[in-house]
Amino acid sequence: MSKVIAPEHVAGFKLWLDKIGYYRKDLPDGGSSFKNNRAQPRYVLVSGELSLSRGGKQLYKEYKQHLAAED
Repeated sequence: MSKVIAPEHVAGFKLWLDKIGYYRKDLPDGGSSFKNNRAQPRYVLVSGELSLSRGGKQLYKEYKQHLAAED
């Protein structure tokens, strides 16, 4: 895991993943795991240290584009 998510984006990114159909499980370290059987990537992890899994990096890039489009 690598690439640290910006702290100000964590809550919004998690909410966005919920809204696009990912099922969330909160972890004891403050992170969350997400799963979606119909979309790619199927599994996303946001760790308590704010690092992202490979799928998380891909979706975080989309999320930042989504934020930029709102401006």
